[in-house]
Amino acid sequence: MDKVMKNANKILRLVFVALVFMVSFGLQGQQIEKESIVFRLYPNPATSYVSIEYKGTQDFTISIVNIIGVEVYKSNILHSYEAQQYIGLTHLNLENGIYLVKIIQDDKAILTQKLVYRHL
Repeated sequence: MDKVMKNANKILRLVFVALVFMVSFGLQGQQIEKESIVFRLYPNPATSYVSIEYKGTQDFTISIVNIIGVEVYKSNILHSYEAQQYIGLTHLNLENGIYLVKIIQDDKAILTQKLVYRHL
């Protein structure tokens, strides 16, 4: 049991350090562009909802993965036109923690952004 507690403490310390690092460098509303997709995730840190703003010329998938690699959300986005699109995610029921939001095309993650989720 001691070994489990030590590992849990290590994970918590890593999470804390990562959280401080991300908040310190202000990830709020950071826009990422790559090839055929413009992607913005806000607010970050999130407390009750996450908005994803995107503009793409091809179909893609949004995947949210927790810190241990478990996918907690996945949605296929079909390209309809080149205007800005918005997705509001209020139903995620995420635990406090750090997540990776991935944009996937052709079974490859082409963009990844960190998301900090914390309940008030």
